Amino acid sequence: MITATQRWVNDEFDAVHFGDKRLDKRFRSILTDLGRHCGRTLASSFDAWAKIKASYRFFANSRVTVSAMLSPHIQHTIQRIRSHDTVLLAQDTTYFDFSTRLKTEGLDLTNRSKLGKFTKGLMLHNTLALTTDGMPLGLLDQRFIVRKQLFGKNATEKKQIRHCDEAIDGKESLRWIDIVRLCHGMDFGTSRAVHVCDREGDIYELFRDSHALGEHVLVRAARNRAIDKTKRRVSFRQPSKIMG
Repeated sequence: MITATQRWVNDEFDAVHFGDKRLDKRFRSILTDLGRHCGRTLASSFDAWAKIKASYRFFANSRVTVSAMLSPHIQHTIQRIRSHDTVLLAQDTTYFDFSTRLKTEGLDLTNRSKLGKFTKGLMLHNTLALTTDGMPLGLLDQRFIVRKQLFGKNATEKKQIRHCDEAIDGKESLRWIDIVRLCHGMDFGTSRAVHVCDREGDIYELFRDSHALGEHVLVRAARNRAIDKTKRRVSFRQPSKIMG
């Protein structure tokens, strides 16, 4: 008997294509098992050692890419967005702390404490579409952020990079703007999309580019701003500000 999880996986990833039907079938099988055991590790999500080994072989296959895995889901997410008048496109970064996994290679430097100690792990930036009632519609983008080149420098050099006048294209903050540009090229039909960002997205270039593209943004203010210097200073004590 086909379960609800298996039915959803088959429908959501019907168009997945890795160039090998066996990989397509294995991918849907892995997703079904993961869906039945949400929150568990990869190894504890399968009821047989053969399935665990098969999943490791699958992810090690050069044909298996993040883009190929997500593409069908993103297309279905876009279709779901079209049936709503207004949707929220929430961006946020998740930090994975793998400092205790000493044998893991290729980890990024995600944070540095006041004592100068590095936190090793990965940074994953997600863009999730939701209804105005908070109902998740699906992911529109998911990408890893590389921070090694910034945290490899001393405090003075890092401050210069963050506050220098060079183009935004040379800064880590570009990821917020890249998502706005990416979503602008997606066909949401008549739906009104509002990009939602936390204080990291409170940068001039995001508002500039969003305005030029005609995109709506809602950003949590990082600091008080003088919107019109000919008038009195406007204090943004509210949790967020909107432009659109």
